[in-house]
Amino acid sequence: MQTARGYALGAVDYILSPIVAPVLRTKVQVFVDLYKANAALALSNQELETRVKERTAELEQLSRLKDEFLATMSHELRTPLNAIFGGSPCCGPVGSTSRPRSAHWRPSSATPALKSD
Repeated sequence: MQTARGYALGAVDYILSPIVAPVLRTKVQVFVDLYKANAALALSNQELETRVKERTAELEQLSRLKDEFLATMSHELRTPLNAIFGGSPCCGPVGSTSRPRSAHWRPSSATPALKSD
């Protein structure tokens, strides 16, 4: 009955009398090994947490770089396309009827750089 109460209060083992040296040495060795294993596990967990934080920071940086790249590429693609689709008198926004087509517009006069000599 006392043993159950001791375990309930947090004891992990008892040394019974009479003390038997080989049993005592074995019990002590088990607890030393358990302590070392827990210490190694705590160190391993700490190293893994550090690696996770480093990797997370690296991935966040890569995500920011990707977003910057996409924003730049979007701008670089939209700028000439806006000039082509938005600035051309014959090509308004798709489906738009608010801008009438010019009757005098000719492809050869609008694109002199594309002419071959």
